[in-house]
Amino acid sequence: GKEPYKQRKDAFFKQRATAALGELSQHLERDSPLRFNENNTCEVEHEGLLLRITVLKKELYVYHSLMKALPRDPKKRLKLFEYILEGNLLGSTVCSGGITILTTSEVVMHMSAQLNLARV
Repeated sequence: GKEPYKQRKDAFFKQRATAALGELSQHLERDSPLRFNENNTCEVEHEGLLLRITVLKKELYVYHSLMKALPRDPKKRLKLFEYILEGNLLGSTVCSGGITILTTSEVVMHMSAQLNLARV
């Protein structure tokens, strides 16, 4: 049936992803190698980028902080929100991802992109 094939395919993907983490560890000159946790996820921060690799979803997520605070001026803030909304609407034609605003703290906006590693 399909189940043994899926298990072999998932195991092969994890093997490839683990090898890629080893190469990334060397590239980043880390003291200890990157590894997947008990949830088959690995997160690493480097120079403002947060990378998250998930084995179960076979995806790589990239997050980057865009700014530390939102503009106080209502006109500038509205213009920024319009720009972000436009980016979120049009972004799906470029890659899966988006831009998020944490309005509760009015600090940190981040951009995220998602890449399906099973297709790479």
